Amino acid sequence: MKVLCQRPEVFTIDGFIEKELCEAAIEWIAPNLIPSTVLDPLTSQRIQSDYRNSYQWQPTQLAPVVEEVREKVYRAFNLDGGQFQTPQFLRYEQGQYYRPHYDHYLTQSNKVSCGHQRVRTFVIYLSDVEAGGETYFPKLRLGVAPQVGRLLSFRYDYDSVTNDQTLHEARPVKQGIKYALTLWQIRSL
Repeated sequence: MKVLCQRPEVFTIDGFIEKELCEAAIEWIAPNLIPSTVLDPLTSQRIQSDYRNSYQWQPTQLAPVVEEVREKVYRAFNLDGGQFQTPQFLRYEQGQYYRPHYDHYLTQSNKVSCGHQRVRTFVIYLSDVEAGGETYFPKLRLGVAPQVGRLLSFRYDYDSVTNDQTLHEARPVKQGIKYALTLWQIRSL
């Protein structure tokens, strides 16, 4: 484990998921990806936006390969699967990005419509990227490059000042394709 920041807690674990498992996950998700959406802060509806131009998929049923990845996260951090939102798979092609954003819900209406608040993000990079595609925290001046099997974790269940530091973005991919799996730990309202 490499601690990148203590508060807010940000760390990586290289080689967390085996390359073969990452490849199997990509094979399963690739045909199902659709254009990404964001949560509208006024209506709490999912909408397409130029704020994010990648591809995503949140399956209703998971393949055994994905269950294996999730279980590894649960065991490693002593967490219960009921504390998580449905995983989201992502693909970023050359030039694709997600501008600076927070993973926790900023409005009460979004919290209420979802029935929970996100408290921590786990990103598992399923592929290497030749150039670009970093997860970058501008307020921390900290970037994490995609690397197959690498896990990135960051928490945001602190006070609002500390949570503000978890602003992050997916920088544009310059060369290659970035695949990732995102898990959000949640707390019920």
